[in-house]
Amino acid sequence: MSAWARPGVKCVCIKNSTRIVNYQGMPPFLKGQTFTIAGVEQNGYGVCLYFEERGPNQWAHINGFRPLVERTQEQDLEHFLPLLNTVEESA
Repeated sequence: MSAWARPGVKCVCIKNSTRIVNYQGMPPFLKGQTFTIAGVEQNGYGVCLYFEERGPNQWAHINGFRPLVERTQEQDLEHFLPLLNTVEESA
């Protein structure tokens, strides 16, 4: 099971679903949509995600989603710049 897939984590859909509407009338998952994971289940289809924004009976396979990164470029630089100058300069 993926380490990032747990309830409360925000994720983004990375590919459109192949069905137009499921049997309960739920709309498809579309690339770029963001969701909050409500539950994770391992079943005969693999690892499936349930979302707060969708009904309890609509799940999606984990392969269609990635964790949503909400850091800014400035936050990334603040984290990594101190790590770039770790070599001691010779006198």
